[in-house]
Amino acid sequence: MHPGDTEVEVTLRGRGFAPGARVEFLISDTGNPAQGLTVHSVDFVDAETLKVSLSADAQAPPSILDVRVVVGQRSGSGTELFGVASKS
Repeated sequence: MHPGDTEVEVTLRGRGFAPGARVEFLISDTGNPAQGLTVHSVDFVDAETLKVSLSADAQAPPSILDVRVVVGQRSGSGTELFGVASKS
């Protein structure tokens, strides 16, 4: 993903997904929320697939991100699975 990208669809694969899942993008090694990313929607496809629509604002800094999926009181994370590239 690049700064300024809008409505990009990302497919997440895993296990234990359920309707109402929430997806968070976090700066690797800090757990802090990613700056400049907006999650527009999370669509439940099945227990192993989510489709996420997100945008990066024009000032989103380059970063390597962890992805956390929250389902009810449970969550699971993957490290360094997503990134925002430098402006080209």
